[in-house]
Amino acid sequence: MAFVNTIEEYLELKARGEKSIQWSISNHELSRFILEERKKGFHRMLVEDFRVEAFNGSYRYRLTSILPFGKHRGNTVAAVYKCDPEYIEWCLMNASAFCIAQEDISILNATKVFIGDDLIIREIDIETYEVDLTKFKVNEHGFPVNDDIANIEFSFTIAAQIQNEAKLLDSLNAFDVLKGGKWKLNNGALFKGKKSIRIIIKLKSVLL
Repeated sequence: MAFVNTIEEYLELKARGEKSIQWSISNHELSRFILEERKKGFHRMLVEDFRVEAFNGSYRYRLTSILPFGKHRGNTVAAVYKCDPEYIEWCLMNASAFCIAQEDISILNATKVFIGDDLIIREIDIETYEVDLTKFKVNEHGFPVNDDIANIEFSFTIAAQIQNEAKLLDSLNAFDVLKGGKWKLNNGALFKGKKSIRIIIKLKSVLL
């Protein structure tokens, strides 16, 4: 672990790939610089890696955004909604830094979802389950499509939509968005009775 006293020392170590850097918090100029650098890194990760949209000084998820937290981390909002819409609704209700663009909420509410029992779900290990959608096509909104799988109506509750609208007006920082923010304590939604299990949605991106 390296210790730095100046901005120049910090930049030099960072350029060398040093991961663990410490500094004195009494050095206010250096502290401000490093914290600002880290904020930029979180922002870049959200926007570039997870496709979360920066909007009006805050952030909002789109259909093609990738969840960076929770049991569905690594999966797009659209794919999770089709397979486990209750989880998206639970995040709207309980994750303080998760909100979806209003126009995409309208698209989600108008989109039918899969009957979970018709999906192929494979247990990889005791901590991971996999939903195989590799033979499915993907429509223009990023939703997996398969005519052989039954679809049913689903729409968010009024309470979830009100929560979402309120969070769209909040100023959310990138670090909080990456971890979902603060979480309310309740049981949440279950996917195949496995709330704490990691769910991987294998999806081949082939547009219709």
